[in-house]
Amino acid sequence: MGRLLLEEKLVPDEILCSTAARARETAEEVKEASGFAGDVRFSRTLYLAGSREILAAVRTVAPAAGTAMVIGHNPGIEELLDALTGAGKHLSTAALARIALPVERWRDIGSRTSGTLVHLWRP
Repeated sequence: MGRLLLEEKLVPDEILCSTAARARETAEEVKEASGFAGDVRFSRTLYLAGSREILAAVRTVAPAAGTAMVIGHNPGIEELLDALTGAGKHLSTAALARIALPVERWRDIGSRTSGTLVHLWRP
């Protein structure tokens, strides 16, 4: 998925990641394969978090970041995808969903924000 981010020109400006071992491994692999130059922000609150906790973490993304990536766990990630887009899609391990959000600042994202699922990649 890291190479895919690079090929699709989707390397994020910021990565938020659960502290779980598999999530950390994924973040490191994504960072290396995509050329992400920033620091991954690891957060205990993302470990088995529900959609509300994930959304709260996303609201803390730096205002200058145009693209952010969250590496977390189901069912919370799927619930957030559904809440933001209404897509109702299953996210398998290492799936990548690109969402477009109609907000100016990350802190403005709400559980009723009407985003669009632009693309879903599965390994």
